[in-house]
Amino acid sequence: TDNGLEMMIVNGTDGWVLTFATNVLKQLKVLTGTFTVSIANPAIFTAASHGLEAGDAVLLSSTEVTLASDGVLTPLATPTVAAATNPKQIVSSDDGLYVYALNAYVDLYEVSVTTQLPTILQYIKNVDGTLSSLSPPSQTINVAEVYTEILNDTAGNPNANYRKLSSIDYNDLVISPDGLFVYVLFTMNRRISYAYNYMVCFSRSLTNGVLTYSSKMFTSNSTSQFSAMVISADGESVYIANTAANTVSQYSRSTVTGELTPLDPATVAVTSPTRLCIAPDGTGVYVLGNTNYVYQFIRNTSTKKLSASTPATVLTDASLTVTDITCSPDSASVYVTAHLTTGITSPGFVYSFSKSMTTPFNLTMIGGTYNAFTGLQPKTIIISADGANAYVTGFGNNTVSIYTRNETTFALTLSGLPLTTETSPYGICITPNDKNVYISNFNSATISQYS
Repeated sequence: TDNGLEMMIVNGTDGWVLTFATNVLKQLKVLTGTFTVSIANPAIFTAASHGLEAGDAVLLSSTEVTLASDGVLTPLATPTVAAATNPKQIVSSDDGLYVYALNAYVDLYEVSVTTQLPTILQYIKNVDGTLSSLSPPSQTINVAEVYTEILNDTAGNPNANYRKLSSIDYNDLVISPDGLFVYVLFTMNRRISYAYNYMVCFSRSLTNGVLTYSSKMFTSNSTSQFSAMVISADGESVYIANTAANTVSQYSRSTVTGELTPLDPATVAVTSPTRLCIAPDGTGVYVLGNTNYVYQFIRNTSTKKLSASTPATVLTDASLTVTDITCSPDSASVYVTAHLTTGITSPGFVYSFSKSMTTPFNLTMIGGTYNAFTGLQPKTIIISADGANAYVTGFGNNTVSIYTRNETTFALTLSGLPLTTETSPYGICITPNDKNVYISNFNSATISQYS
């Protein structure tokens, strides 16, 4: 047509489509490999008429073309949806039909412990990509259930403040690969002395996406602090960063009940771990710790146990604080965000690492230093499902930075200027088909919606 495809150029590994009418050039993803082509009977051409000889080139064309994503985010017609106070982590279901956001903080000084406090906001994705609250719009933890443990633990203390709560901090939100369970890590802070840390589990309906509180699974006092959690792609392993305990816990997981069982040993040593990721191929687990290091572990795919690699750590930069880590869908690279200081105006950086695909699956920093700049005080980094783009939320300057990812060198290149978001963007998720992106805005109490 006059405004349609005018020219396509393909060299076997890369391709481009040029539309003359709009003067737009877009890159194609070209799949290479060995293929079998079946010709219908009767064939379009016959042996008597096609004139081909052995060695002649044959051009096969198609009316269907898949364009490589340019990674650009476009706000939806309704750019935001309301969220509870201080939304933090945000995840999409594997089918891309539902989105869940974690509330970050609840002040308990004026709230009865029998009150069911909003924990997870639950949404359904509409045809146009916008989110609508499910019914009910949120799910809660059973505060009374966990508070009973604090009462029992402090019953002999004459100071009543030991038995009073001050706040709840929600630390992480993870959905199982099969979509059947959702896990929440949180801390209940007492008015005096140490806190209690918990993991709770929600079952999830595959029919309507609604969550149901299932049970409290693990408890620890302040010597642990559950900070972050990952589940292996096969759903059989769970690893949890315990910041105050200087460990990472390792569990086997029932894909039927969602229950976790500690492995032996139950933990591996990491200094002040905060965030972690597992390679989709299951070969390695990588943990942020000791302010500016990445700890690297080999994961035994049979026993699910972790063992420290050699070297055990990779230093980013001694002057930085690392904030988040993620692995690419092809398991070939790992990315780490960091900033100079703990202040909200701290410049942000992204470090890119190639990952060895053979034992010991170690990381090698690309270029020997940070690969790209990002927004102030970066919080979360995520890679698109097709591996073509990376996104980083800039908590300190209300932006999301967009990068193209070189699938050969694995380096990131900043794609244009950062996009302005609502106030204090924190978490970010992408639907599995890469069609929609959602960002939780911590201080706006909203979720931004993009195609």
